[in-house]
Amino acid sequence: MRFISALAALVSGGCGSASDKLPPEMRREASKSSVVLTIAAASRIKEILKSSKLPLTTSVRFSVTGDSDVGYEYGMDFSDDFDHIKDVRSSSKGVTIVIDKTSRAYLEGTVVDFGVNDEGRTGFMFNNPNAITEEIE
Repeated sequence: MRFISALAALVSGGCGSASDKLPPEMRREASKSSVVLTIAAASRIKEILKSSKLPLTTSVRFSVTGDSDVGYEYGMDFSDDFDHIKDVRSSSKGVTIVIDKTSRAYLEGTVVDFGVNDEGRTGFMFNNPNAITEEIE
């Protein structure tokens, strides 16, 4: 198993409402796949693969960890592993994506982008239509 943790520092979460800002073609593509990459996200992933001297055929593994009590967190790593029973494989913008079947339910329809978020931080952003945010008063 080969994982590169360089992606972990670049992951930031988004909320479901951000998907409303997506163009209709991205929403359609997202509805057909668990995770869809924007051109910016796919380009950044390919840059990281190249600078890490990994083959462009290396998969990006997306996951969700945590629970409803403490919250959920997105995970993103490079991996050569694929379990035909536990994982699902897809492709977006020339990048192979692997998701374990449990995480897939949480990531259904998610669009992953790369850029600057509302807080001015640069990284990968998850626009997940399934995400629920609660305001604490």
